[in-house]
Amino acid sequence: MNELNVYTGNDSFAPYDFEIQSSVLGVFNSTVYGLLLNSTDDQEPSPGLISGWESDFQKKYILTLSKAKFHNGREITARDLEFSIIRGFVSSSLNYNRIHFSDINGITDLKIGMKYKSGMVSGLKVLNEKQLEIELSNVNPIFLSNFTMPFVPLVPEEELKDDYFTWKRWPIGAGAYKVDADYQDHRLRLVAVKPVAERPDIIVIDNARKMDKYDLLFDEVAASDKEKDFEKVLSKYPVSLVSITFYRDNPLNQDLNFRKAVYHAIDRDALSLNMEQFKPAYEMMVRPHDDLKPKNPFNMTLAKSYLSKVPHHLLKDGVKIGIYATDDHWTPVMQERISRMTNQFKEIGLEVTFEANPEKFPIPEVVKKFTLRMFSKVVDLADPAVSYGAMSSRSPYRNENPINDDSYDLAYEKTLKATDLKTRLSAIEELSALIEERAIVSPLMQKYAYYRMNPAKIKTIGNQPKPLFLDLSKIELK
Repeated sequence: MNELNVYTGNDSFAPYDFEIQSSVLGVFNSTVYGLLLNSTDDQEPSPGLISGWESDFQKKYILTLSKAKFHNGREITARDLEFSIIRGFVSSSLNYNRIHFSDINGITDLKIGMKYKSGMVSGLKVLNEKQLEIELSNVNPIFLSNFTMPFVPLVPEEELKDDYFTWKRWPIGAGAYKVDADYQDHRLRLVAVKPVAERPDIIVIDNARKMDKYDLLFDEVAASDKEKDFEKVLSKYPVSLVSITFYRDNPLNQDLNFRKAVYHAIDRDALSLNMEQFKPAYEMMVRPHDDLKPKNPFNMTLAKSYLSKVPHHLLKDGVKIGIYATDDHWTPVMQERISRMTNQFKEIGLEVTFEANPEKFPIPEVVKKFTLRMFSKVVDLADPAVSYGAMSSRSPYRNENPINDDSYDLAYEKTLKATDLKTRLSAIEELSALIEERAIVSPLMQKYAYYRMNPAKIKTIGNQPKPLFLDLSKIELK
């Protein structure tokens, strides 16, 4: 049997755990749960588990489910899609549903702790076994793009515990591969639902680097001598934006002069120099074609001036920056990035230290421990507003927005109410200007997906139009 061994990077979480890196979660979700909608190379939606749709492309959509089956043998239904959307609004478990589906009519009226019941949301109506009607509260010209992302998967309610997110045994989806054993010793084994020629029969995902042989390595993983001949694969477009964010509850971050000092202290060009996986980012808006690229905000004189206005008592405890990682065993790329940033901050008179922060979301214990965070948040080329949603009050990352008024939410809601793509992009430009004016976040680099594959084993990784995640079911072997 053809087996593919994949190392996704050192991590303490299972590949399906919501706390794991988004790139790894996207790999698992697309491979095991399956994608509700696929994407064309032009980032347009194409059939997936949702086989078709009707819409006036204003507020109403009728989605038709395919004849696919969950791994427990039951055929997927429109009720499953209704449940999969609603569960994120009634569960206390962290999730991305509010970012993607808050514009469904009536859905924000749901409260945590409610029990799911079909028909409980006015904007979701099960028409029959295979069709779900969705009505939006605002016109969204690119609403369907939400279904091309792997972070709100189709799941069967009967396989979940009462919190709607914890599996009774292990994850059950409707994708090309199924879980057939418990996650243990940092490994998860996936088996093809229907064997296909040239595709792996078995995929083993490992995140502890304990296996003797790998066929595919993710991200910044250092190659061993056995892997020195592996081919490098770099995505065409960026997958995420590396930024410095400011924890809201830290008094230092409430000082605009401090945030401005950080914003202008980093030379993005120097930070990403000779790092093939990164390009400088001068703003939150990701422009894959480099059109209308803004000026590098680096200005040491200005940064020093802003820092000199910060009250000394706010700086007495130093500045500690958390990096989303399991431990402090940095990759060479990360070590170099930390060194460059440390030196750049030192140039303006700011001493900083870096430490691993294994928590994906800004929980209270983390907010108290760190001043800032360097984190990579996903971008969606089909809908740039997704990146900005991470800083809104509806997001699990909301405590990384340092401002205490509603100006950001109001500007963000304006993007969601845009009735056409041109207006939406114009509203996003205004949101970017607000971020720069108030130094809400400091963008650093655009990150590209980066893999190493064994050319003796892998023929191609297949067509992967969404650079954010790698759908392992598309990989062809020799």
